[in-house]
Amino acid sequence: MNLKPLALAATLSLAIATPAFAAPSAGLAIGGNTIAGPGALSLAPGLSGIIYTNASGDTDACTTIVNGGRGAVRVTVTGSGSGTIDVAAAATGALCRDDVSEIELLCLGVAPNSCSVQWRVDRD
Repeated sequence: MNLKPLALAATLSLAIATPAFAAPSAGLAIGGNTIAGPGALSLAPGLSGIIYTNASGDTDACTTIVNGGRGAVRVTVTGSGSGTIDVAAAATGALCRDDVSEIELLCLGVAPNSCSVQWRVDRD
């Protein structure tokens, strides 16, 4: 009995089935108003990263986050009308503010639940 066709069929069926079991990829694309990103950031629990700065603080902006990690992420936008939102694991969120000077992401996860986010900043 020739096992090559059987092995090939098994390999193909696994290759076809694999995407059904993989986590969905919700990649962010560049939009018509994008001013920073899209980017990706991985953070250990308790650590933060600044994804956008604007010294003049004269840009109204919206931050979009896709949280693909196991820990929640806090998004803090500093500027006129500063604000904060928490984006749960496997969720998305957006926060818009006027006169944005800085955007920071903080991983709220507890070890070993790190944060892995995709982000984009758009002119509002």
